[in-house]
Amino acid sequence: REVLPGISSCAFLMAALATPVQYLFGGPIHRQAVKKLRHCTANMDVLVSLATNTLYLYSVLVLVYSFVERALMTSESSHGETGFVDLPHFFDTAAVLITVVLLGRLLEGRARRRTMRALDRLAALRPSNATLLVPSALSSSLSFATTPSHTLTHSMSLSRANTKTNRSNRNSSSRTGGGRQIEGSPRSVVSLS
Repeated sequence: REVLPGISSCAFLMAALATPVQYLFGGPIHRQAVKKLRHCTANMDVLVSLATNTLYLYSVLVLVYSFVERALMTSESSHGETGFVDLPHFFDTAAVLITVVLLGRLLEGRARRRTMRALDRLAALRPSNATLLVPSALSSSLSFATTPSHTLTHSMSLSRANTKTNRSNRNSSSRTGGGRQIEGSPRSVVSLS
């Protein structure tokens, strides 16, 4: 069934539903693509924008061509043939592509927020100080208040042993987050609290 001469109701309905998806919901993608093209760079937004706009504009041209061809046709209708052939259009493909990209961005944002919350909870578990437990000696305490948190992941534990006294100076950074030397015996234990 034709809504307009040469335009089927299916094609008209797809065009009507795909237009808001293409330019209302896909608007941010197209704006980012224009910005990237102005700076002579390309990213995924440029690719998606070019693909969906090509599909959409081709489909619009197909509808216009069908309408014009049908309007100019006069002699074939007198012979009983309609001559109407519904040319392929890709409104649905452009709309699905925009929808999938936007859904992917939504899921990516959700995953980022969850990851940031998990990292915040993990950072909250960081102990405020560490105590070196030495048998038959007084315990020493280290404070983490002035130690940056990034040193926890970027430090290595080093030790220099004195073989004459059987004592060592240990860099406690991998256990405590600080780079401060702690003197202890071979069986010293660091307790985090």
